[in-house]
Amino acid sequence: MSKADVLSKLDHEFSHVAARVKETSGAIGEKAAAAASAVGDMANRAATNLSADADELASIAGREAQRVGEQLSRNTPHSGILGNVSQSVARTVTEGGEYMECSKLSGMRHDLAALIRRNPVPTIFIAMGLGWVASRMFRK
Repeated sequence: MSKADVLSKLDHEFSHVAARVKETSGAIGEKAAAAASAVGDMANRAATNLSADADELASIAGREAQRVGEQLSRNTPHSGILGNVSQSVARTVTEGGEYMECSKLSGMRHDLAALIRRNPVPTIFIAMGLGWVASRMFRK
């Protein structure tokens, strides 16, 4: 076998190996993309389930707040200054519970975002105040 034949055969074998490596790397890339897609789908499903669970918990909390408001209304005075105040508190608790039950967490998040967009400066001051209070609490 001449040197040219050996080089030709090596060149052919190298081309064959290079083609196989290219095929294998393409297959690995496809598998990696499929795995990444599967992980993304699983994360999306988990986030959706978590959001649905949070909405359900907010709805349950809303129903419980309504019950508390109704109990306050039944068990507190109905007349006089104390009656007016207690009935107002009971009505506010009941209405807050209805809002929580109907809006759920996702609706409350949307309403809060809209409120912040409409009132950015007071929101900044409130956040600064809450931060100050939290820092005072954690210092002790």
